[in-house]
Amino acid sequence: EMNIEKPKHKYHFEVKYYEAKKVHGTYQFATRTITIYVYPTLNLKSLCETLIHEFSHHLHIKTQADQTEYDRLKRKHGYFQNPHEVSARSYEAAYGKALWEYMKGVVAVR
Repeated sequence: EMNIEKPKHKYHFEVKYYEAKKVHGTYQFATRTITIYVYPTLNLKSLCETLIHEFSHHLHIKTQADQTEYDRLKRKHGYFQNPHEVSARSYEAAYGKALWEYMKGVVAVR
């Protein structure tokens, strides 16, 4: 938050300890919950990128209208080309490495 943007709405984190088949994380607008899937082979860099990616969804999906737009664009362009996903990946590129570098200094990485 300090380096990206202070969100206007509160949000929650949920950690699930298994490897999801298709995603590393999700954002649910209705509950404002960022869910991250953690499993033994997940590396710290991927975890940091996923956190940034889902946090960007929280910043940009502020209303039900935004969620409706996300869903419409996903149907139109598919997941990967959805402009919201393109934007979230740009957040990963801009902030993921910095978070990874920071986290390497505060957690034991084996």
